[in-house]
Amino acid sequence: MSGINQHTVNCPYCNTLLNVHAEWFNDQVECCGCGRSFQLLPPPVAPPPAAAMAPRGNAAQIAGWAIVSAAVLILIFVYVRRGETPHDAAGTDGKPVAETPVPEPEREVTSWRDRDNSGMAYIMMQHYVEDRLAAPRSARFPSRSSRAVRIIKLSDNTYAVNASVDAQNACGAHLRKPFGGRIKQTGRRRWELLDLNM
Repeated sequence: MSGINQHTVNCPYCNTLLNVHAEWFNDQVECCGCGRSFQLLPPPVAPPPAAAMAPRGNAAQIAGWAIVSAAVLILIFVYVRRGETPHDAAGTDGKPVAETPVPEPEREVTSWRDRDNSGMAYIMMQHYVEDRLAAPRSARFPSRSSRAVRIIKLSDNTYAVNASVDAQNACGAHLRKPFGGRIKQTGRRRWELLDLNM
């Protein structure tokens, strides 16, 4: 017998090699060697090879993770060893060298009382001016560097501010209005209006 639908099986009793047709699977057959009958079971299906079961790109994923892991380990190693070389770690005689601390540059700490806060005085004065306008959202002030703006620091953190504002009046007309007054800084972020003339 030969062909695609033919298979070779062994008799479960006498181990005789038998050629059978595929159509006989799950039927009772008689062994020609011992004469006993038995149920002919289909051969077990072989599992697919491991390579066929692996998802595509698996090797590429593993290689990618290996590269990323190696890069992370290198970065950790460099970070830990940053700035240290064998020459730095030991002197010429091989003994460790004591590190000399590098002094941090001294920062000049000045109190708000000691600073010239004329720029902030001008900004705070603008808020007080806006409170007195008919249309405060329309207010436009000249820049601090403008020749029309004069700010003078007086004694005791008091500033004299003279400038002008362009804003709409109650009728909607745009007008330029000069103003002048004194403002005092009473805390790091606190200001007090002493007087305002518009």
